[in-house]
Amino acid sequence: MKVRVKKIYILLTLICIILITILFVKNKSIHISKKMLQEENNMESAWDFKENLNIGWNLGMSLSANIPYPNLIKYKIVINDNESDIMNTSCDNTYTLNKKTSDSLKIIFDIPYSNLDGTLYWTIEKLMFDNTIIYTNEEFESTVEDGKLSIEIDNTKKINYDTIKINIKIKKYYEINTLEKLNFYETFWCEDITTKELIETLKNKGFNAIRISFDVYNHININGIIDDLWLNRLKEIVDYCMDLDIYCLVDIVETYGLYLDNLSDESVNLFISLWQQVANIFKDYNHNLLFSPFNEIRNTQGDWSTEDKKILDNINYLYQVFVDTIRFTGSNNSYRNLILTTYAAGVNQAVVDNFKIPSDSTYNHLLIECHNYQPVNFTFNEINLGSTDFVNEWGTRKDKKEFNKTFKLLNSFIRKTKLPLIIGEFGAVDRTSVSERIEYLSYYKKKAQKYKIGLFIFDDAHDFMIIDRKTNKFIDEEIVDILVS
Repeated sequence: MKVRVKKIYILLTLICIILITILFVKNKSIHISKKMLQEENNMESAWDFKENLNIGWNLGMSLSANIPYPNLIKYKIVINDNESDIMNTSCDNTYTLNKKTSDSLKIIFDIPYSNLDGTLYWTIEKLMFDNTIIYTNEEFESTVEDGKLSIEIDNTKKINYDTIKINIKIKKYYEINTLEKLNFYETFWCEDITTKELIETLKNKGFNAIRISFDVYNHININGIIDDLWLNRLKEIVDYCMDLDIYCLVDIVETYGLYLDNLSDESVNLFISLWQQVANIFKDYNHNLLFSPFNEIRNTQGDWSTEDKKILDNINYLYQVFVDTIRFTGSNNSYRNLILTTYAAGVNQAVVDNFKIPSDSTYNHLLIECHNYQPVNFTFNEINLGSTDFVNEWGTRKDKKEFNKTFKLLNSFIRKTKLPLIIGEFGAVDRTSVSERIEYLSYYKKKAQKYKIGLFIFDDAHDFMIIDRKTNKFIDEEIVDILVS
């Protein structure tokens, strides 16, 4: 009997412990849920952002200039008094001497634009003296001083030769992280750096959002780590926006090798790494900061439109990778509004039909972005398109019919996805008359308002310029008033 009572006592004790544990865990779960709900409530939803967006200004090329060094670097070879012509790194080169020699050769690289110290990663794919192979696929890591590099290649076999066959490939040129480098790249396109006073002028006029396309091409080392100075410069401009209590949209330009028809493991892993670096810097920032995975991502051919299902599936895959990467960094990134940019930032029926909303650990924090300069023969110029088939007037019945068709497609995109949509770039160059641009931009804004689409005017500090970055004066007040009214 005593044994039975003892077993019953033990059983009741275990039941009590289990019940107390369940209540504790439940209580803790409720507490955590309330905390998460409070944190999420402190972050605007995607629709809140869209509703509160007045008009955005696109920073243009300020932080997106890049120099494709592997395509631009050339070289010449020197042997004693014999010097070759400048050779291209994209093809095999043959150089014949006027007499036989057994001397080693010197390779002198021509690196355009650079006058900084750095590191050149390059490969001799093939080097032959007459028919004797000296090097095949030999990799080098060479120090550049003041933008100059000269390398001595030993002829270890000491053979007599009079013909050199050589093929060199450049993997990457990485300049040392200096203030000169920072200033050069920011002013490569725009001539002037972005100041807080400039953004304050825009805010006072009525703009309440800035879009920054952040290019890392010349600012990541061989291991994919972003320069501290360049990353801090992005943070500095974002902080201007935070201090002024306006929205800031950041995307990473995909010039580092992300192509939708060839998603290599290397490029996807770099995509993840770059966004981890950026997201971690800003994870405690409030809802005024938004992220977008890329600018105008395309295939390796650079096509501006596609109906290829594989490519459209690949962009859906990257959306999911992007959302997961940002959310994983935690803090406010768990609830940050994220913008999903379409293929080449364009929209056609195939894009709408194949678009897949990524799963998200948080609700109502995703938007869609596209860019639209329709019609390009009015909004662009000869420099932009390399064509002369342009019109200086806009507003015929046909013009408006085509325009309305595009916006109806955008509206169907919104209705299908139930996500807010923004146009991250639009505008018209200063090629036509002011009255024509005003009519076009006014009609554009009217349509965007009808379909509840947010707008960001593009400003490249050149043809699309609306504000002089030297003086902080608007180029034409009448045009700007149309945008902000």
